[in-house]
Amino acid sequence: MYWMLTAIWRGTTQSLAKVTICAQFSVVAAWISLGCSAPDRPLAAQDMMASTDMAGDACNVPATELQWDDACPGWGLCARDACGYYFARQDADCLGSNECLIWGRCTASRGYCVVGNELDCRKGAVCWEVDGTCTFDASSTPAGDGSCVATSDADCRAVGLVLAPSGSGCVQQGHTEADCAAYHGCKSYGTCHLVNGICLPLTDQDCTQSYECINKGKCHYSEERMACVAIDDAGCAASLECKLFNRCTAYHSQCWQTAADCKGDCGGRPCSFHYGFCQ
Repeated sequence: MYWMLTAIWRGTTQSLAKVTICAQFSVVAAWISLGCSAPDRPLAAQDMMASTDMAGDACNVPATELQWDDACPGWGLCARDACGYYFARQDADCLGSNECLIWGRCTASRGYCVVGNELDCRKGAVCWEVDGTCTFDASSTPAGDGSCVATSDADCRAVGLVLAPSGSGCVQQGHTEADCAAYHGCKSYGTCHLVNGICLPLTDQDCTQSYECINKGKCHYSEERMACVAIDDAGCAASLECKLFNRCTAYHSQCWQTAADCKGDCGGRPCSFHYGFCQ
């Protein structure tokens, strides 16, 4: 499935030896639970607090009618405000969540979990098991939050890859064009061609037939980045990122969730953007 960290999503056949992945989906959100563990703590009455996020807004539905069972273990949103919206009150909410354990989003900021520093990046399984994204990049999201990127050859080599010539992203080494075409990265990342000993995409077609396009809206080849990237909202809108997680807006070569992407019904009321999520 899409959110499994296997060949279809990240495009890697490397198993996460230290991580048990269990995908669970609900109408409101989807998450990967490490070991399918329960929330760190229940949403108690003391978590029902007023928030500046909802200042001046009317609550259309009583908080008790809104249920998002995966909010805490999946996203670190372990508290609720007076209007029933889920949010992360403190770093501890994030530390036990999949957001931290997989993606390195271990710091609570403005009510949700973000990448706060490089130490956060190195806590995430994608850093040390999947794609070498271990370096902190500040202000790389629409909200000005940080993210984890791959800019170190040592980090890339730790996961069996090498740093791309662009200096950003890890890629597979190859000996022949056939090596690259047969490598799982061709179907997953569009890296189907041998260029100076490594496998890279070279055309938009390489990208459009890849899982990076289908899943993440990265359907165009960037000569500058030497990688498949998301350059327009149309590509994001057609992706699974958009359909499953409302990440339908292109920004800095990726698809992100913004207030404009919140559509439909969320637990009995129209979806709106609060604490970094449509809820």
